[in-house]
Amino acid sequence: MRRHGLIPIVFGLILLLSLPLLNISCGGDDNSLNDFTVSPYYPRNGQDQVDLLPNGILDFAWSVYPTNVPYGAVYDLQWSTDPNVFLDADVIPNINGYTQEVRDLQLNTKYYWRIKMKNGQDSKMSAVWSFITSANYTSTSTTSTSTTLTTTTTVTSSTTTVSTTTTTTYTTIT
Repeated sequence: MRRHGLIPIVFGLILLLSLPLLNISCGGDDNSLNDFTVSPYYPRNGQDQVDLLPNGILDFAWSVYPTNVPYGAVYDLQWSTDPNVFLDADVIPNINGYTQEVRDLQLNTKYYWRIKMKNGQDSKMSAVWSFITSANYTSTSTTSTSTTLTTTTTVTSSTTTVSTTTTTTYTTIT
């Protein structure tokens, strides 16, 4: 009878010693996005007169909280002129980082945009933000202004007169 009494005790010890292992494998997932928030940052929600560079270029930016993002997280940037048509929205997928340049946006147009944060097992969508582009492109050309300084020095002695002219040009680029 003693042998049968020892089997439940050994089984109980094995089960007791394996509980920490079961807890680790069944516990929280280190790669889950559940505790993270992804949010648009720029252009700001409701912003009017957002400047576009020539070719309709605009840099979008977003943020993630907390910032220690799980391994493998990437972002899809989606934008549309219709807040209800994100299925057919323009998308740049699998962005590593928190900014993305977009080209070919139209002047004087209302856009809606959002960010999808994803990794191998799940995803999280931001709120939809909107903005209106300005009516004109922002100039990226530079203007230069040149200033010329001319100095003439004349030295006269009893027998000789020598004149020296120095010209210096300063260029300011703005």
